[in-house]
Amino acid sequence: MPKVRDYLEWYLDWYEAGHPTTISKAKSEVTRFIERFGHRPIDSIRAVEVEQYKRARLMDDKAAKETVGKEIRRLKAAFNRGVEWKELDVNPLSSVKAPRGVRSVAVKFYDRAAMGRLYRANPGRAPLWLFMAHTGLRRGEIIGLEKSSVVADRLFVESDPNESGEGRTKSGKWREVPLNR
Repeated sequence: MPKVRDYLEWYLDWYEAGHPTTISKAKSEVTRFIERFGHRPIDSIRAVEVEQYKRARLMDDKAAKETVGKEIRRLKAAFNRGVEWKELDVNPLSSVKAPRGVRSVAVKFYDRAAMGRLYRANPGRAPLWLFMAHTGLRRGEIIGLEKSSVVADRLFVESDPNESGEGRTKSGKWREVPLNR
């Protein structure tokens, strides 16, 4: 049975090939787990130890429930993939649940008054804020825009990785955004 560090490093190499825009996040989500369990064979890790790790992340490290939940889900997926490929006999996190109580908050949109305050606070950037508000583009997507991205009344947002390997959209897919006047 492979050691946790060896398997997760191998998994991250595989993951990077298919997910170049999220690999840095994936690495950061498994780093602490590797620090704690990396030297051990995967089949020696008990669920109760992972529950203690989860508790320590929440209580001692004061990590947000959302953060710990993402870490646990990422690790479960990584070990599930190993079991699926028949590289691992067990998933040590199979019975571990992500933290409960994560609130789902509805997206808050700026109203006309809030946009007015934003414009007055930084009038030089008002056109940029207005463009972002009407299109829903993220900062990284705007940086990658070119004049050729606009076709008729549509804006095409690229997702292909740039020179540094980073994609331009969160989902990794091209998006088409309708433009109003």
